[in-house]
This record gives sequence, C-alpha cells and structure tokens, in this order.
Amino acid sequence: MILKRIAEAIRRQDWFTVSLEVLIVMIGIFLGLQVNAWNQSRIDRADEAVFLQALYQDVLELEKNSTQLIELRIEELKAIGAASDVLFGRAPWRDLTEIECDSISTSHSPGIVATSLPSWTALRDAGRTNIVRNGDLRRALATLSQKRESLDRIMGIAEFQGHNLLANHPELFEAKPVRTELNDAPERILLHDGNHM
Repeated sequence: MILKRIAEAIRRQDWFTVSLEVLIVMIGIFLGLQVNAWNQSRIDRADEAVFLQALYQDVLELEKNSTQLIELRIEELKAIGAASDVLFGRAPWRDLTEIECDSISTSHSPGIVATSLPSWTALRDAGRTNIVRNGDLRRALATLSQKRESLDRIMGIAEFQGHNLLANHPELFEAKPVRTELNDAPERILLHDGNHM
C-alpha cells in the first residue's frame, strides 16, 4: 500500500509526498526497533533478577560447603599429625584409629576444592552474561571462573604427581568408599528465552 503510493508519487514527480511517505516508513521502522529493544531490555531485567537470586543461593550453598570442607580438612590434618607422631616415635606406639588411617591414605590430595557457581556457569555457557548490568560483578564472576579453571588444572597435576600411599602400598590400608555430605546445587531456573540455569 505505501509502496504503491510512493510509486504513484514518483510518477507524478511529487517529491514532497515521496519524502513524506519515506519518512513515515523510516519512523515506523525506528519505532518498531525501539519497541523491540525496550521489550528485550525488560526481558533482560527480569532474567537478571532471576539470575541474581540464583547466584545468591549458589553463594549460600558454596559458603556452607566450604565451611564443611574446611572443618573436614582440619580434622584430617589433626589425624595425620597424630598418626605421624605415633609412626615417627614422637608419641607412644599404639594402633592407628580408622580416621587416622583414612587421613593418611588420602594425604596425597591437597584437599582444595575449587569454588563453583552453577548459575554463573550456565549464564556464561548460554552467552547471556550481558544481562548482568553491574560491571564489577560481571568481572568478579569472570575472574572467579578463570581462577577455578586454573585451580582445577593445578589440582589435576598435584593429584597425578602426589605420593598416593593407598595406591603405592595397598597392603597397608583397607580401602572403603567415602561418601561426602555436601549439599546439592539448587534447582535449575528457567530464563525467558527457555534456557535453563
């Protein structure tokens, strides 16, 4: 319809009408793009709120798990110290406790657990990190992810190169599976574009 009017105006050489019709088309396109941008911004703000809530829950879980791991590692180090005192003659000879034996058998592992924030990982993998408006938070989360990846590599090397007493001297230990008491990650959340976090 508009194209037909523009074509008729060009045949009549009515340049004012042509200019007016083209201007109307351009304004319509501009308004359409603005409405689309506004709508996308509204969706991004809603998704950011969902993400920040999920991130908060991740941080709470991470803090709880980190505290449990630190307490567990302190107990293991105390057990290794007590067992070492017995084994190296700094304390009277006695049979080692089950906890001391378990701690010695896993002493090759540095016991460092890398931090993980599933909500950030999911957002990053989905390519949606731009919904986080706070640049400092975005940079801090990206830095945390990079440090975690580096720590994972270092831990892999340490585990490989460590002196695994359980593997090197299986006759000294009775191995049993260990079950951790760490909390599960929070449920996945659904963003407006249908991606799960």
